[in-house]
Amino acid sequence: MKMARVKIVYKILPRDIEVDLNDIITKIKRNLGGEIEVGRFKFEPIAFGLQAILIELTAPEKDGITDEIENNIKRIESIGEVEMMYQSRM
Repeated sequence: MKMARVKIVYKILPRDIEVDLNDIITKIKRNLGGEIEVGRFKFEPIAFGLQAILIELTAPEKDGITDEIENNIKRIESIGEVEMMYQSRM
């Protein structure tokens, strides 16, 4: 039986306005591993030139998966904050 999957949307803030957001996306894809897929993403203006990344991921539905994802994203040096905005079973 195939494991169910979940869609998770995160809001990611860079450390400062000088950070290349496309570089962050590349690093996220590299850090997440094979069972987690990066879907759509967009940049959302916050204030004073700062932009957030809204990124949609799909992952296996298993205990601790959101913590695992957040920890992998937070390891990226140029990231300031990570907030889960939405989670839904697919």
